[in-house]
Amino acid sequence: MQCPFCHAETADSERCCPSCGQYFGIPEMNAFNTQKLRTLIRQDAERTGSLNSNSRQAASNGEKKIVLKFVLAILVLNLIAALVFYFAVLRSLGKFNQAKALFDAGSYSDAAVLFEELGSYRNSSELAENCRESELQTKYDAAAALLNEGNYPAAIQAYSELGSYRDAAECVMRIKKKLVNSIVPVYQWDFTSSLDVRRGELNQTICGDVALTPPDAGGYAQVASFDGDGDYIDCGRELNLTGDWALSVTFYAEDVTKRYEGLFTKYETSGAGPYALSICEECVDFLVTAADGTQTEIQSAMHIAPQKWYHTLVQRKGDTISLYINGMLHGQASVSGELISNQDTVTIGRQALLHSPDQLQFRGQMANVTVYDLTLSDSEIKFLSEVSLANAGS
Repeated sequence: MQCPFCHAETADSERCCPSCGQYFGIPEMNAFNTQKLRTLIRQDAERTGSLNSNSRQAASNGEKKIVLKFVLAILVLNLIAALVFYFAVLRSLGKFNQAKALFDAGSYSDAAVLFEELGSYRNSSELAENCRESELQTKYDAAAALLNEGNYPAAIQAYSELGSYRDAAECVMRIKKKLVNSIVPVYQWDFTSSLDVRRGELNQTICGDVALTPPDAGGYAQVASFDGDGDYIDCGRELNLTGDWALSVTFYAEDVTKRYEGLFTKYETSGAGPYALSICEECVDFLVTAADGTQTEIQSAMHIAPQKWYHTLVQRKGDTISLYINGMLHGQASVSGELISNQDTVTIGRQALLHSPDQLQFRGQMANVTVYDLTLSDSEIKFLSEVSLANAGS
């Protein structure tokens, strides 16, 4: 049979339609089922609506979080960009302007530091070089001002600090030469044009084959050459060392192994020669005899080499005799009272008392022999040595 409600085919034995659930011939049950179905449909719709509402709320919250993260990311990127801009542009620009202000104020060293820190920013490298150049020029001008004021020690220091800038090194040497030349010796042989004593008066005789020649080494125009076999300069008998004094010799020895190879001596009386400056077994040696007959010998702690220019100076100040080589102190001794004064012959290039001819004669060259009736300060000795060796090209 057919269901009177949904018209579905239903077995004759059925009291309820399996398709629509209606009872046949029982209206109350059908009304009940219809009401129940409507209730179920409504509850299902409410649940579905609630789920949809929750889904929409969750989706909305998710979208808000995504938007918030996006906004935060943009803010962070903007902050990073601002920091980069500050450090790359504004901060560099500020430091650049600060450096320029320092340069304009004459603070070249401080300005150079800032420009160097800026590296390749704009023309910082070029400006850093300009700062260094301006700084050196300012120091150079200050050194020249000290020189013009006659403050020679300070001028030497100022020029020395400039190193190889312009002619600073030449200025230092010119000042030292000026100071050295201001120390007036009583006797001097410079051998520039003659073997004769250039300053002072002595009865001098050239013995053997002493000659003016170009140096074997160095920058001197001419030097006195001694062959070690009868060559020496007899300087008379008058030169005695009394009071405070200084004696300076610049020499180039071919042999430094002999004993008492005379440089500048007054030693003719055995055991009583007043003084003898010699080379002795690779050292510089100075021997003096006091008026009471006491002999004192100083031998340098420094060993010297052959075929090399040296400057040696020995001086007496009070009771102290000091021996210098190349401006440095290398020996010292105490001597009481005056040195003996006698009529021994003063000689350059050998000892007058030639008891061992193969030992006592100098073989080599000399560029300068000077005697002072005063003592020199340590700085003057250093300057004298530097000037002498500079002339020698050492």
